[in-house]
Amino acid sequence: MEGTSKMRTNLKLLSLLVLLLVAVVPSAMAAPTFVFDKVEVNGDAVDLSNPETVAVERGTTLDLRVQLHVENASDDVDDLRLRAWIGGYEYDLLEDMTSVFKLSASESRKTKTLSIELPEDLEGDDYTLHVEVLNHNVKLEVPLSVEVERTRHKLSVQDVLVSPSNAEAGKPVFVTVRLENLGDKVEEDVKVEVSMLGVSAATYVDELNNKEDNENNYNDEEQTSRSTKALMLRLPEDVETGDYDLNVKVTYNRGYSVLEETRTVHVDGKEEQAPEETSALKAVVSVDTTAQTVEQGEETVYKLNFVNLGKETQLFSANVVGSQLWADARLEPSFVSVPPGMTGEMKVYLKAHSDAEAGNHLFTLQLLAGENLVKELPLGARVVEKEQPTPAAGAAVADGLLSASTLKLGFVGLVVLLVIVGLVVALRKLKDDDEYPLEPKDGQTYY
Repeated sequence: MEGTSKMRTNLKLLSLLVLLLVAVVPSAMAAPTFVFDKVEVNGDAVDLSNPETVAVERGTTLDLRVQLHVENASDDVDDLRLRAWIGGYEYDLLEDMTSVFKLSASESRKTKTLSIELPEDLEGDDYTLHVEVLNHNVKLEVPLSVEVERTRHKLSVQDVLVSPSNAEAGKPVFVTVRLENLGDKVEEDVKVEVSMLGVSAATYVDELNNKEDNENNYNDEEQTSRSTKALMLRLPEDVETGDYDLNVKVTYNRGYSVLEETRTVHVDGKEEQAPEETSALKAVVSVDTTAQTVEQGEETVYKLNFVNLGKETQLFSANVVGSQLWADARLEPSFVSVPPGMTGEMKVYLKAHSDAEAGNHLFTLQLLAGENLVKELPLGARVVEKEQPTPAAGAAVADGLLSASTLKLGFVGLVVLLVIVGLVVALRKLKDDDEYPLEPKDGQTYY
């Protein structure tokens, strides 16, 4: 009896243990559950049990604020991300995602924020906004309906073309602005202004059609995008090198709507303009070569050319600096007077000393307009040793010269001799005529 009682007791304990296992195991194996407590879109709470369509405008930002917690989690749920995205845009996926975070049962709530930029050219239509919390094991999604509305008046600057891309001080810059109509209404008499460094220009675009009407209109002149004519901005001459703002201002919708954008333009100041051009004097100076080769004791020449682009006559002159130790310099002419729109030329002669060291030498040519130094040209000359004739060659030359002189003297003597002989013959002939006068021959009579 006692053994039977113990067996019954053990069976009861075993049954109780089995019941406990049956109750505990499902609870331990239950997966964590995510719960969205609240979702706000642009500050407005969404009824998650019966969500309504959210109306937004393209070109704006969709701001989301999501509050959530986890249930049935015995441990922390790691590697979670909150993601929101909208499909259907032709050029990209519109989305935003948080960094990795974790949720635990001990936390009552956790709030995350997301933002999605809606492009200005997003088609006006109905879209689905997907709000998800996920990791490698679990995922929960709440779909929300979003209606993207077209704006009544909406222009966009598609592009700003600047020519040249690197502007120069004192020179013109040409700006072309291309506009696109993204609104519901046709825009007329659109004013476009561009300004930079205190200089401005403006023009008008007569009409910009809206997309819906343009798709049903076969007139090529009616377009949703148009470019302005090139607007010229003449930059000040005293601008320093640097990057400057080019401001674009578009006024439309009868002046009630204004669009402003800025572009950056690089400007080269006077110190970085081409070395041949002196913008202050409006003249161009050039040299035919920057280096010459000259023998010791010989002379070479550099030719300068002046072009006067100004409205007044310019008097140009030059100084040679740095050649005194190895060469003598002279200018022909010493100065050049150049009328407006004309050119002038000056030659710089450089004669190397007979004992000048062979090799490369540098000197500077200073160009002046009146008494003002306007430019310095670094020039060079390569001095080579003068070839000396060898003694044998000198003797041969001397012999040749002697032979030539001898031949000349012999020829002159021969000519003199012939002249003397001719004179003697002529005198003798005259003497014979005096001694024997002419007598008439038979049958001939002389009168």
